[in-house]
Amino acid sequence: MIHLVTLLRSLSIVAALALFSGLPAACSPPAPRIALAAHPPSEWTGDDHELFGDSIDLGAFPPPGSTPLRDEANEGKIVPRVDRADGVVLAKFISVSSEPSGDKQRFRLELLVVGEPLSGKAPPESPFVLVVDPQDPAFGSIRAQGDKLIGQKIVVYYKRYGDDVDTLRNRFHLSGATPALLKFISDYRTKKQFS
Repeated sequence: MIHLVTLLRSLSIVAALALFSGLPAACSPPAPRIALAAHPPSEWTGDDHELFGDSIDLGAFPPPGSTPLRDEANEGKIVPRVDRADGVVLAKFISVSSEPSGDKQRFRLELLVVGEPLSGKAPPESPFVLVVDPQDPAFGSIRAQGDKLIGQKIVVYYKRYGDDVDTLRNRFHLSGATPALLKFISDYRTKKQFS
């Protein structure tokens, strides 16, 4: 009995020391893990590669005071993009930076979702990041616009790919945020809900 009392006292002293010294107690829960909701990178082929090819509509960034040009080649892909995307959001550029990628530069775009998703879900990160590599179709437009993109709104169709947090990447297509496109996506989503 004396040994049991001595043991309990020793354990209570260790627990008190851990509590007051800031050390984690042996029974503390593990740190929460971020859930990875993404498609395997191997699925970024065929239609998905074409729909979410890190691309941008022609004329998506018109000069101030004018509307984006129509990109008829991409207009036919709006419905499949909406259907297959993890989400379609209206977003605002908050940062445009370049970073080394081998012997070249790539762009890192930080965007903030504006309002509710147009379709699907918003990216879980806020702000969320898009990476534009030199070989990506959007690279020339992003390089030409640079810091002028900050504050501009754009429609982002995105789909997440990755095996783990280190390989996670948002693949995307960007379209000019025209009233006609926003209305089309809204009408299509409503029609789909009731059909």
